[in-house]
Amino acid sequence: VSTGAAATTFSFTTGATTSFSTTISGSGSGSCETVSVPIAAAAAVAAHEVGHAVQHAQAYSWLKMRSAIVPAVGISSKLSNIVIMVGLGMSAAGTALGNGIFLLGIALFAVTTLFTFITLPVEYDASNRALAWLENKNMVTREEHAGAKDALKWAARTYLVAAIGSLATLLYFVSIFLNRRS
Repeated sequence: VSTGAAATTFSFTTGATTSFSTTISGSGSGSCETVSVPIAAAAAVAAHEVGHAVQHAQAYSWLKMRSAIVPAVGISSKLSNIVIMVGLGMSAAGTALGNGIFLLGIALFAVTTLFTFITLPVEYDASNRALAWLENKNMVTREEHAGAKDALKWAARTYLVAAIGSLATLLYFVSIFLNRRS
């Protein structure tokens, strides 16, 4: 494909990699750069997103639950830290209202923590659907399937770490609240 001063060629190869060749011509001098990326990771990510589409089409219960609380999470995620800080500040200043505001902030933060845990089965299910599809449709080789499985495993673990981190932060706020009351 030629577009004046620049031409871009995309080529796909079978096997473990996909090659993208891009030729860019500037002021009379040309340069050519070839970048190879594992097809397994690209196929895994695409299939994972298709897994979410299938979840939506099949009214997957965890996805429906997650979607139902999105509005509350949107509000909670914007307000929780502000409310917690205001509550802590007022409590430190000796106002009785401070502990109540702090508790409200903790409740708002709990909504976001709940969301991270509801997200886990949604993401793991989409990954499992992706791996099954890649294998059943022979979209990747055995080695590429192992790479796709590894990529999706590590991607899912980022959600797990986020959920654990959110729970740890929530428990930290609860411990501060309980220590202030005694």
